[in-house]
Amino acid sequence: MDELLTRESIDQWMSFFYCKPSPELIPVAIQSMIHHGILKEPTSATSVQAFLTAVFRRYPHDVSLWLVETLPVADSEEQEILLTALWLSDTPESKENLKELGSLFHSDLSELRNDYNQNYPPSLLDFVIDDPAIIDCLWASFMATGDNRYINHLLDFLQGENSVEDVLVRNAVIWSLESNFREHKKVQEICHQYLANCSEPSEVLTSMMERVKS
Repeated sequence: MDELLTRESIDQWMSFFYCKPSPELIPVAIQSMIHHGILKEPTSATSVQAFLTAVFRRYPHDVSLWLVETLPVADSEEQEILLTALWLSDTPESKENLKELGSLFHSDLSELRNDYNQNYPPSLLDFVIDDPAIIDCLWASFMATGDNRYINHLLDFLQGENSVEDVLVRNAVIWSLESNFREHKKVQEICHQYLANCSEPSEVLTSMMERVKS
């Protein structure tokens, strides 16, 4: 087995995966996550699952080999994260993998695996932003792909009237945008493009950009 990654290097690798994709590190990254207990942390497991979902969708032909290497070292709880990411990736290959890799999953996941085999997964971009966990998942999916749609979904939320209904969620979206705007040039580009294409002025986005400049 390759040398495990540190917790800090995992975070850095995930944050900038879209800039310098390194899918060859997926098996050791998953093993490192297992080693550090990341897949069992409520605050990180969901966003890691979203990240892996996006990566599995991006590299569908490699997923089977990755899972053959990593599932044996994962316990049932950790396997559930990987199983759900596989299902949510929603590719022709993922559907085959759900069937073909059945023997590698713990027996107590058999019912869940059957449910996944029989049901279509939801799309993250269809989710209403009403929980900080969804915000984290959108960012994790962006980090895996660089896909503008995940950030635009957050920006659409801020532009919508419904965003004022939950101040805590709204503030969490603004905080996440400002934090990542400072760190990621592509986030800056997406925000500027969104602002240029807005049919109505976006006061919250303009204000956020001004804070960053100051």
